[in-house]
Amino acid sequence: MAKFICETSLATPKNLPDYVKLKDTNLVIAREQSFNDMYFSTARAQALQEGTPMASPAIFLPYRNEVMKAAHGDATLYDGKGRRITRKDAEKLAHLLTKDCVVWLDAQFHDSKEGMQIAYSRIKDASTIEEVTEALQLKKNIHGGRLVDMVFNEQGMPVRNSRKQEFDAKNNIYFYFPSDGSVARFSAVANWAVLDCDWDRQDSYSALGLFACAAGAQKFLKR
Repeated sequence: MAKFICETSLATPKNLPDYVKLKDTNLVIAREQSFNDMYFSTARAQALQEGTPMASPAIFLPYRNEVMKAAHGDATLYDGKGRRITRKDAEKLAHLLTKDCVVWLDAQFHDSKEGMQIAYSRIKDASTIEEVTEALQLKKNIHGGRLVDMVFNEQGMPVRNSRKQEFDAKNNIYFYFPSDGSVARFSAVANWAVLDCDWDRQDSYSALGLFACAAGAQKFLKR
């Protein structure tokens, strides 16, 4: 059961074509990462201040799934103004998420008497993101340091190990368990991708940023 919940205020960016609509919502996510070369807490605070919060595993990973499907012609994406994104452009988005992608994800972990806790952001409804602190939901049979399928629970945590222990950018990623005080990030190169929940929040370098979320066009609610 959630211990703490609060809603996050979202801005509607002027450059909506530079964003992609999140499936079944009025929310959008930036095509490219931003707030680079900052510590986790600094990047997160600045993004929140601008009304474009950092994407969490619960938001980013389903989005990445949809991009990979669209790049293979199995799904349709729309930009921040509701215009259809071509397969060629979907392939470009997939390239950004599979080649030299390193981003913070909005998930923080800490030990408690009740066990490991996660503080993260998730989609509440079609137009709202909320911040939640609750017990981490992670099945005991999940193997850290190994491949997991691209199927996640509402916290953005994997729900099953990959039967195929050979990396496939569309179908699996590596996963590392959290520890007390750690944060999450996603990294990907040509032949490897990982959801690492055991990262030091004090890391920073020019390639490390985040994917910002925002409010989209109101007409999305009628789509």
